[in-house]
Amino acid sequence: VKRAKEQSDLGDDTGDELQEMERIWEEIQKLKSLRFHQTSPGQALSLAPNLAGSVRKNGSEKCMSIGSLLDETKDTLPLKHVLDFVSMMTPQNCFIEHCSQSAWQKRTKSLKDDESNSSLYGLKKEKWYGVDYHLSSIPNDVKQRWDW
Repeated sequence: VKRAKEQSDLGDDTGDELQEMERIWEEIQKLKSLRFHQTSPGQALSLAPNLAGSVRKNGSEKCMSIGSLLDETKDTLPLKHVLDFVSMMTPQNCFIEHCSQSAWQKRTKSLKDDESNSSLYGLKKEKWYGVDYHLSSIPNDVKQRWDW
């Protein structure tokens, strides 16, 4: 994905990144298929309830092979769309969510004045549930680690 992003940033529209993603996808598919065929079903006491649950969730045709990519091909997963989606994931259009009491305490103690004056950043109250939250920009050190 990193290589594909670098090529798309350079304006290389030859499809090399898509071919690389297809090659990787096919390799993963083959490895999962190999693992599926080399794995024994396990003990009857654990197999029966798990198999029954899988039949209920996934149907009788795919109850044993679900997750092993046996029926998947590069045509069944739109890799071009996955590549396009990944290339759009930048710090400018994403956010990082911290969901803990310590993160909330840290954020409320270190409020930045420039963010509190903005209508976009600062302490907010959720519209329907009335839950307090804080919105801030992604720190520069995180952006630098994110930038490939």
